[in-house]
Amino acid sequence: MNVRINVGDGTEPDATSNLYRWLAADREVRENARLGWYRPSEPGTLGALDLINVVLGNAIALGSLVVSVANWRASRARSPIVRIEHDGVPVEVTGGSPEEVEKVVRALLPPAPADGEDA
Repeated sequence: MNVRINVGDGTEPDATSNLYRWLAADREVRENARLGWYRPSEPGTLGALDLINVVLGNAIALGSLVVSVANWRASRARSPIVRIEHDGVPVEVTGGSPEEVEKVVRALLPPAPADGEDA
């Protein structure tokens, strides 16, 4: 699973780089994801020049990533807007409660097949 992360309301200079360093230092994220930079060639992709590209192995790793992003936001004096995009679906991380994390993860994952449907 490949997701892209954008920090972006311009309230904090170098916010994207700060989040990248935070994620790289998080043991759960580091063990379950590959971090890199993505520079979109198309205008309008999440509205940023630099995006964090994250390759994850599973939904549990996505949950850990969202928790880490929420914790980073909570550590800021002004919590910047953070958008995570997967398969063209952008979702804003606005809180850090377990319910909020679950909501973000569900929005980013494709729906599970119903009983009797092919996966």
